[in-house]
Amino acid sequence: MLYPIHSVAVAGATGNTGPTVTKTLIDAGFVVTALTRSASKTQGLAGLDVRIVEVDYLSHDSLVSALQGIDAVVVCGVGMYVHVTTSHHIQLTDRMQYS
Repeated sequence: MLYPIHSVAVAGATGNTGPTVTKTLIDAGFVVTALTRSASKTQGLAGLDVRIVEVDYLSHDSLVSALQGIDAVVVCGVGMYVHVTTSHHIQLTDRMQYS
């Protein structure tokens, strides 16, 4: 069954490609939440109608909280991947932490 996508979270929204992806999603009519490790690095999102959430990508509780009400996740970060199990448990891991 397909579900309509209305709200999208962008992981890596403050990185190199994140602001462009975020703006493109907003322009397409999506409600966007920008996920970032550091709220101090959001200058690339200035002027956009976006909710900014500081998140610890290695914390399950932080991710669950940040992704409440989110229909889809777009991952822009290098070395990041999303794992979604059949029980809809979401794990977003930042491999850069381990480099």
